[in-house]
Amino acid sequence: MVPLARKTLFEDLPRFLVAQAGVAFAVGLVAIQSGIYLGFVKQSGMPVDQASADIWVAAKEMQYFELALPLSFDNVDKARKVAGVERAEALLLKTSAWRGPDHKAEYVRVIGFDPNGELWSPGPVSHEVLAKLRAADTAIVDAGNLKSLNIEGARGYGKIGQHSVRVVGLTHGTQPIISATFIYASLRSATAYLAPPTPKPGSALALALAGARAPAFGGPRSPPAPTPSASASPDPATLNASDDISYILVKAKRGTDLAALKQRLDDRLSGTKAYTQAEMAARTRSYWLQRTRIGFMLGLVAVVGLVVGMTVVGQILYTSVAEHIKDYGTLRAMGAPDSLFYGVVAQQALLMAVLGFIPGILLTIGVSAWVQTHRNVLILITPASAALTLAVIAGMCALSGVFAVQRALRVDPAIVFKA
Repeated sequence: MVPLARKTLFEDLPRFLVAQAGVAFAVGLVAIQSGIYLGFVKQSGMPVDQASADIWVAAKEMQYFELALPLSFDNVDKARKVAGVERAEALLLKTSAWRGPDHKAEYVRVIGFDPNGELWSPGPVSHEVLAKLRAADTAIVDAGNLKSLNIEGARGYGKIGQHSVRVVGLTHGTQPIISATFIYASLRSATAYLAPPTPKPGSALALALAGARAPAFGGPRSPPAPTPSASASPDPATLNASDDISYILVKAKRGTDLAALKQRLDDRLSGTKAYTQAEMAARTRSYWLQRTRIGFMLGLVAVVGLVVGMTVVGQILYTSVAEHIKDYGTLRAMGAPDSLFYGVVAQQALLMAVLGFIPGILLTIGVSAWVQTHRNVLILITPASAALTLAVIAGMCALSGVFAVQRALRVDPAIVFKA
């Protein structure tokens, strides 16, 4: 049985190579689509995964990480006084526009955090780089975003609002493919970047604001309140009590019941809702998967790849059976059972699956590495996903073999005696 399977499969080498190319193509499509899906799922919750907090506190209206209503900074101090809280830090997330040296605008999300803190950091960044964020008007960006921000290296410049921003460091692999470009800064710098523009002295807006401050009955006008500067405090985590933040990250004391602590935080901080780290990540990933329907689209493309692979493999196996129909007729005349015919074609299908899987998965790994390096897109190939791809391709080849073996099962043993 084994010699017959190998003989009929390898006899016509060019045709066999064509079949292997079809299998490798199907492997590549399935592996890449599943890798994009897994990478999308991983990256969509990446900003949450970068935290080492036990609990996230957000406004009740929060939908996912990038869509939350603001909280006041004084809630951080309130959270620190809740029983069971060891540490609480603020995190700020708001949308703005970046203008690079060429003055082209780029849609960005500014993430403000405490560079001296312990509960959140933008990926693999050294303490020396984080220390540079203590200076005003500084930021860190992902190396994969340098082109979109139109800057070069870790010493580029740009502008957010009225502030000239100096890039003081780079991080890697922190940019989700579905999000606007992330800019990382200290809480104080991020608050300054996102503040409303200050009108120029003598401008129409300045005069209008000055008029708005005048007393109702024509008394002397009071001078405008001074605008706080981003460098007014040496502590980059210090904000005014009324300043906006997006989240409060909480580290619980050892042995604290997280469910009970969540309830205490909800009771103490009005208008908020507490989530565990896992709940926050799941909420964010669920939002993106349900909103984008990316799973359906990637699955559809993978099915197309399987159909193409099945067509090629089925045609090759059917042709192989047809060209050796007399051999199968001889076996039928000798009383060979149906299981023998299924065994021959099953071995052929399994050989094609394995031999086509090897170049297909190697090509996929090479493509995923290139895409992640040059396009900042994660195509996640894991041992489990590779094994699943092999199982799917083996099933595809076996299904193709089932159709091909029908030709052998219907052969008339008398064909052996025909001229």
